[in-house]
Amino acid sequence: MLQMRAIFAELERSFIRERTMAGLEAARAQGRFGGDRRRLTTRPHNVPRIFETPMRA
Repeated sequence: MLQMRAIFAELERSFIRERTMAGLEAARAQGRFGGDRRRLTTRPHNVPRIFETPMRA
């Protein structure tokens, strides 16, 4: 009985992956891209300034 559940879970997971990949392909074909647009800036505002200063010994 447990093996049957595992088989169905694996099958469902593969269906989810197929649908996700098809959706991503369709979005790319329409010129849309995913991701967090806030992180695509030249200087992220959430980076502390300590990382911008040179290190001293």
